[in-house]
Amino acid sequence: MSPLVSVSKLQSPVAFDVESNGLSTFHGDRPYAISLCDRTGQQSFFRAPIDPFTRIVTWSSKDLDQIRVVLENPKIAKVGWNLPFDRRMMASVGVKTIGPKKEAIFAVHGVDCQQPSFKLKKIAEKYLEVDRSDETILHKATCSARRKAKKLGWKLAEEIPPDYWMAPEELLLEYCLADTRDTMMIWLMFEERMKELGVIDVFNNEMELMDTIYEMVSRGPAVDVLNAKKELVKYKELSAKQRAVLDKQTRGVNIDSPKQLAYFLYSPKPTGLGLNPPEYTEKGNPSTNVESLVSLKSPITDSILEVRHSEKTIDFLEQYLRLASPDKQFKGVWSLHCDYRQCGGVTARISSANPNLQNVANFYDTRALRPLKLRHLFVPRPGYVWILCDYKQVEIVIFAFVAQEDHMLAAIKTGRDLHTEATNRVWGGRNNPLAIERAIHALGLDVNATSTPESQAAVLRYRENRDQKTDIARKLLADFDWDIVAAEKSVGVKHTRNLCKMLSFLKIFGGGADAAAGLIGITKNEAKKVLNDYDAAFPKIMRTIDQYSRKGRQEGFITTLYGRRITVDPDASYRAMNYMIQGSAADLMKSGLRKAGKICKESGLDVHPLMTIHDELIFEVKKEHLYPWFIRKIKAAMVDTEGRIPYGIDVSFSIARTNWLEKKPLKGF
Repeated sequence: MSPLVSVSKLQSPVAFDVESNGLSTFHGDRPYAISLCDRTGQQSFFRAPIDPFTRIVTWSSKDLDQIRVVLENPKIAKVGWNLPFDRRMMASVGVKTIGPKKEAIFAVHGVDCQQPSFKLKKIAEKYLEVDRSDETILHKATCSARRKAKKLGWKLAEEIPPDYWMAPEELLLEYCLADTRDTMMIWLMFEERMKELGVIDVFNNEMELMDTIYEMVSRGPAVDVLNAKKELVKYKELSAKQRAVLDKQTRGVNIDSPKQLAYFLYSPKPTGLGLNPPEYTEKGNPSTNVESLVSLKSPITDSILEVRHSEKTIDFLEQYLRLASPDKQFKGVWSLHCDYRQCGGVTARISSANPNLQNVANFYDTRALRPLKLRHLFVPRPGYVWILCDYKQVEIVIFAFVAQEDHMLAAIKTGRDLHTEATNRVWGGRNNPLAIERAIHALGLDVNATSTPESQAAVLRYRENRDQKTDIARKLLADFDWDIVAAEKSVGVKHTRNLCKMLSFLKIFGGGADAAAGLIGITKNEAKKVLNDYDAAFPKIMRTIDQYSRKGRQEGFITTLYGRRITVDPDASYRAMNYMIQGSAADLMKSGLRKAGKICKESGLDVHPLMTIHDELIFEVKKEHLYPWFIRKIKAAMVDTEGRIPYGIDVSFSIARTNWLEKKPLKGF
């Protein structure tokens, strides 16, 4: 270990890393140590004392001033590993991070996004070939110190790492200095590699976006804590009642044990219910997953599903209440500040955690069997509204452009509904036997179909005798010029459009007949048939999928429309098309958010980027600042693809005045 130097000797760029007594500044956690390392390997270290009984960190003004010499110097570039966390921690003790910022994680992701882990220790061991057993030694020493501290009445953290300050000074020092040294070495290595591969522009775009996401986390959505507490009490009471009833019905079987539950459901009567297992696990055991319980259609399995639904809701409510913190600006308001992972997966789509706001499903739109009703708990702050900007059919539009599928592109160019056009391309058209098959199904005239009141009325109107299914279907289709989507809509169903939509996304995700059968609920042979029908109508799609699969297998990567390099595992090259579509969609979303964030900052209005959920951006806007020109500027920024997709990208707007669930279309945009 090299001797420590004065911060005045550190040369740009400088990597820095903090150790803290917890993970959330919003809940009062603070940094107690910071290490710094420049490109020449010179290092500095500072540490503040912690009151063991209160866990309060006390920094000296002298040390903070020394740290400011580097962190607040606009001429020194700052390098970090999870830089937003370290930046926020230092801000909590009054030290800003000013000047160029370099997130080493983004550099590694830009070069090879298929890392098994993006933890610093794992990357250092892989690329620097260093021994990071120092963390294991520190961890063990901290465990020993915690046992002693507990006897002394010290305040302990729930997890071990926030208590690393209890370990011997030399172990903590070695660990901290190794982190910044590794971060700097990895940055220097991958900065050069990014330039060699031509992906430095993608990295720069990520860095520009990072400030917007930092502000987004700082604000966070407000949550209705009082209502959440009431809901929690309600669902706990409901769960207790449901379990009491189930306990009697199942004769005390533990429904949380897959083994006990399977024995009860599938054992012959009178031992069990004698039900037939709809599917089996990989180990060959009868399955008790959600899909299996739904397909069993038993009063007891329905009750089990209701219990699971209630207890899943309880889990979410408890998490929101645990993570909510008093808003610093608005008295009486509680807000959530999630961790956005800017390059959260292989395709670099933004994800979130603590809490995961991506999985707060829209109760009315989700296809979930028992959707959780939670969005009503997320509310605008007093005097504000939410503007929700949703990219429309973005992945399927990119899909059509990448494949250059003429019929899909024609629909996009003229503004027609893409899924409707694709459906009629496959299953519509005059005298198309596939159209007749689908119309027979829509009318409830085949074995597997379920009729509706509208279809029953149509059958009576069209039929000449009971056996003329084909003639009845033909008459229905003729009334709508063989438009299968319109014909189905007239009898109260949209089976075929939904089928085509699912198949399009199945193609994007690289699924085959097995996946189609499970997704649509048909046999494998039936799935093969509908896939063949789809492929025959859109031959360029399969050719393009095969081309990307071959490229991924041979070259080991594909490049998105925005120049992002996505590594492809040769053994999973069928995913290459999915990476292309999702990666391009992620880059489009990030481009829109980056530009929109800049508009908000320069507008002079009280407007704030608030959340990003899949293909949707949400802004919080002061009511009196909800100007049409502002919405138009946001839309122009979001639909601007910089020429990468010449047409077809559109955004719909909604407004939420009371809560997230009760959003309404915002007309005129």
